[in-house]
Amino acid sequence: MRISQFNIQAAVFQEICEALVSEIMHLHTYQSGDTFLLAGEEYRLRTNSYQSYYVAVRRDASSVFVEVNCGGGGEGIFRISWGSEHAFISVVRDLVTNFCEHHGIDFEEVEVR
Repeated sequence: MRISQFNIQAAVFQEICEALVSEIMHLHTYQSGDTFLLAGEEYRLRTNSYQSYYVAVRRDASSVFVEVNCGGGGEGIFRISWGSEHAFISVVRDLVTNFCEHHGIDFEEVEVR
């Protein structure tokens, strides 16, 4: 399992949620107050298995936090993922980077695990 978090230094909660929904294949979304969840699953050919992921977005008064959790993309006795989990994190990283650069917003990435 791989987890990363992006801290966006602007109040762009609804805009980043809309960008995620439009760019990431998903099975389910949920929003309640200051929290938004996007969940999905994809077949990964490189590992011959399904990989599940969720993206959680939450906000406070001046920032938005995007947490990406991706797992289950491993194969074999040691559950080697061959980079498939990292590949999904990279998709979200590119989306957040492009969004923030386009809007002139500062952000930082914190790799949790």
